[in-house]
Amino acid sequence: MKADMYIKLSKYVLLALLVVTLVILGLFFFVGFDNEIVLPGQEKPLTDPQFLPALMWWMYLLVIVPIVLIVIYQVVGLVKKFVDSPKEATKSLFGFILAIILVVVAYVVASSADSNSLEAIQNGTVAPILINNVVCEDTGSMILTDTLLYVQYVLLIISVLATFVSLLGILKGVNKVK
Repeated sequence: MKADMYIKLSKYVLLALLVVTLVILGLFFFVGFDNEIVLPGQEKPLTDPQFLPALMWWMYLLVIVPIVLIVIYQVVGLVKKFVDSPKEATKSLFGFILAIILVVVAYVVASSADSNSLEAIQNGTVAPILINNVVCEDTGSMILTDTLLYVQYVLLIISVLATFVSLLGILKGVNKVK
């Protein structure tokens, strides 16, 4: 009975998130996406979507909240396992440490890429990013966005590979439940 309630609740939460995402994407693409602005010294007009900040904040929320929840869940699970079996708790740290390494590597790559892209924007070799008719020079938000995108790309690749390995049955007998 309790499991059914959790399943229904998760379906409703997923549906609500999907509806909000579709509304924000609809606003982004169909309302004010064709706004064009010509910056001084530029020949070609740049597209300045009206709802870009709303879309960016929604995407930040959809990525950062699950990451925070996963970290909290891992820490609570680690403490519970450590009380029961310290040896098993140290084994469970492996995945958590890999996740931290992934985020740190993505941050380092994003930091180096964003410093190069800001130089390219200032030199005029790359078109600047506009948010509400203002050139975005906030390196913090650019690094955060790039870091989260790189982490998502790597996790997508890992999940696709894991799906293929699962479908092919390569690891069928490795982890049988006793």
